Amino acid sequence: RSSGILLHPTSLPSRYGIGDLGEEAFRWVDFLASANQKLWQILPLGPTGFGDSPYQCFSAFAGNPYLISPDKLLADGLLSRSDLEGVPNFPNDNVDYGPVIQYKLSLLDVVYANYKRSKILRDEFESFKQKNSAWLDDFALFMTLKESHGGAVLSTWEDELVSRQPQALTAARKKYADAVESQELRQFLFFRQWEAIKSHAHRHGIKIIGDIPIFVAYDSADVWAHPELFYLDEQGKPTVVAGVPPDYFSATGQLWGNPLYRWDVLKKNNYVWWIERFRATLAVVDIVRLDHFRGFEAYWEIPFGMPTAEVGKWVKGPGADFFNGLKSSLGDLPVYSGTHDNDTTRGWYESSSTERERDFARRYLGRDGADIAWDLIRLAFSSVADMAVAPLQDILNLGTQARMNLPGRASGNWGWRFAWNQINDGMRERLKEMAMLYGR
Repeated sequence: RSSGILLHPTSLPSRYGIGDLGEEAFRWVDFLASANQKLWQILPLGPTGFGDSPYQCFSAFAGNPYLISPDKLLADGLLSRSDLEGVPNFPNDNVDYGPVIQYKLSLLDVVYANYKRSKILRDEFESFKQKNSAWLDDFALFMTLKESHGGAVLSTWEDELVSRQPQALTAARKKYADAVESQELRQFLFFRQWEAIKSHAHRHGIKIIGDIPIFVAYDSADVWAHPELFYLDEQGKPTVVAGVPPDYFSATGQLWGNPLYRWDVLKKNNYVWWIERFRATLAVVDIVRLDHFRGFEAYWEIPFGMPTAEVGKWVKGPGADFFNGLKSSLGDLPVYSGTHDNDTTRGWYESSSTERERDFARRYLGRDGADIAWDLIRLAFSSVADMAVAPLQDILNLGTQARMNLPGRASGNWGWRFAWNQINDGMRERLKEMAMLYGR
């Protein structure tokens, strides 16, 4: 039995506008250990695109370069103190993604220029490239081509690039050699920094719960490199896309827009792409959370071009055959199911629930609702579940303003951040007491 806290690295404090893999991440692990927590749950670590959602990434294998710590790069000698002068005055309580991305990318350009001069960590970098070439080569070229096209979606590129004509790819690699290597360096630095944090967590007896979203983004290296695995037309555009019908979160459903898998093709290939995806994820985390687990049984298929998710149909997914295929290659896997999409407990209680629901909650818990967030944390920790995880927002007893994501809302998500002065010894002791009391 174990317990832990959900906190994505972007929510960590940092003077660079977004939480990163620097000292604050190590301090966070130390806090978890001091509160006798054994789990740290995060969201997907991939490179985010438009909308900043970690569930719409440019790759299912790559890391998010915006999480790279400038302070760690300074310690490595890849940045100088003068490079870190004049940091913009970013807000401390949320991520303002536009300016942050602009700043971080300009800093990473400096890092690459410094690397070209010094060749610091060269042997490690070359080893990383060889070890990860199966996905890294395509990803680095994809991101380079995307930047060379002003960020345009891949279906608008030249036909010979969209269809991956060998001669066109060879010419592009030669033309943009430095830009490709810069993308590769960012991935090396991300995974190097992440591995240090993971090792620190393991030294403290803490396991990391990672996240695999069932679907990948259309505008991604995965779809570009493996179009045969998705329902695409002759121009390489999706014919059907993913989402969910109208539900609690949205009256018109959620139109995610991800291309749907050709499960028949994946099955013929013995699910090799998925097995490699799991293998890559389990190299950076200890436990896997499958996002939208429902979709493996049946998924909501929406014709491409529909304005909402209301028009669609349920289509049978791969089911048990898929998981049997994973097990035969990877053995038994530690898997966790949960959600990041809900309001905070206090936000739900104060503004999203009905009086009937509030009354039921009070009677079920035998409490007056004044400390509803911690009442539900206690309920989870005392349950028979092997693992119990609470979002930091609930531990801090925050309202709707701290919600990480509102499904169906196109912007304004994924930005919440905390400050250390919000955490006190009382919270730490309360978590320790619950972990001890309920055998976690």
